[in-house]
Amino acid sequence: MLIALLLPAVQAAREAARRMQCTNNLKQLTLAIHNHHDTHNNFPEGSFQQVYPDLAGTGTMTYDHLSGLIKLFPYIELNARWDAFTGARLVSGAPSTQAPDGYRPWNATDAGWYPHFPLAGDINAFLCPSNTTARVNSTTASGKTSYAMCRGDVVSRNTSGNGEWNQRGMFGYRIQKNMSSIQDGTSNSIAFSEAAAGGTGGAIKGGRLFHFAGGANDDLRDQPLLACSVSAVVDPNNRTLHRGAHPAQLTDQERQARFADARCFMGIFNTINPPNGPSCSDNANDDVARFGVWSATSHHTGGVNASMADGSVRFITDSINNLRSGVTAANAAERGSGASNFGVWGALGSVNGGESTSL
Repeated sequence: MLIALLLPAVQAAREAARRMQCTNNLKQLTLAIHNHHDTHNNFPEGSFQQVYPDLAGTGTMTYDHLSGLIKLFPYIELNARWDAFTGARLVSGAPSTQAPDGYRPWNATDAGWYPHFPLAGDINAFLCPSNTTARVNSTTASGKTSYAMCRGDVVSRNTSGNGEWNQRGMFGYRIQKNMSSIQDGTSNSIAFSEAAAGGTGGAIKGGRLFHFAGGANDDLRDQPLLACSVSAVVDPNNRTLHRGAHPAQLTDQERQARFADARCFMGIFNTINPPNGPSCSDNANDDVARFGVWSATSHHTGGVNASMADGSVRFITDSINNLRSGVTAANAAERGSGASNFGVWGALGSVNGGESTSL
């Protein structure tokens, strides 16, 4: 009987300890981007390229969609990994045959990647202890991450295709920002948030990813609160179906499954739907790079931990306002400049919108 009475208290204490560790990790990641800024006079971009020569010196291969988390290695006591990453070479041979899709450096089983270890395996600094979902992908690939980089109040796509919109948040696509870019102030701009990892077939915390039938870019960009909403689900018990009822085709993908992979499904969140809200993409065949709403998620009750650019950590509740006064869900389109249409949540995600971010 006594054990039964004590068990809830013990479980609560353990969860409090896990949340504290998660908070500390977020603080350390934010400190790391500031140390990066001190060294390079800029913050790491959300996604970057790396060009590698082959061992024979006969050619090069450009690897794309590498996460800015990699650039934090020297600032979280992973200097050896950083040196191995920057000094790596492709196995001799025609580089174009080593990684035909140009996306593979996070996959340590890729025959064209040498040496394999710099991006393989989990890194404790990137993991929240409350995020216990088992990894489905091979442990030889890049480890998972419980934390995502803020792309801002935009419908994210990991290309330069949406131009100025990629500059709304702290971490854009191949965009290096510095302190002067954070015009709303570091205490009012989100850097990192939790994004619960795990689950095969595109599963995410709170349900599976919602898919459009393809060609739904305009719906997502112009009316994301309507297009990516629980009410738009065809079957609440089967969230793989959304509007056009496109079947999920992500059997080899997991949200946040690879810390080194910057494609949106793997390491980016935006401030449109509130924490633990639905996530959506316009095409199930290529969700990681397509237009999408990628929501912050966690296994904590009622919200997520998020670090501001000044290093402070806030608990953002699921009920945070995400619609600006005078704007309706039907016309809450993303903006290239000015105040966010997505309320306080959107304002926290943008770094130069000039909005109020009072919680």
